[in-house]
Amino acid sequence: TDAPNARYIVFGWGGRAFYLETPTWSELKTVPVVKALTLDASVMHVDVAGAIKEPHSDVAGFDVDEQHFSALLDYIAASFQQGTGGPVAIEDAGYSTYDRFY
Repeated sequence: TDAPNARYIVFGWGGRAFYLETPTWSELKTVPVVKALTLDASVMHVDVAGAIKEPHSDVAGFDVDEQHFSALLDYIAASFQQGTGGPVAIEDAGYSTYDRFY
């Protein structure tokens, strides 16, 4: 899907029930929270973001050299369950047009 204003790829990792059953804080339920704090399968949430106005109270920047950036990308890639066509997406799971759960 084309996301012309995308400047960043955002990765989030967490409990499957919490992520899939809590798209907004107003929809927070007890069972997904309990599962997230105990035993639950984990998922990766991948989304895109546009420009970030800096400074921003919710954003902290840091520098990463090329070697460590490469290691980070390898670690993220290895975190996905792989299928024959690449990372395995959870069908019909997402908050918007451009995000996916894996």
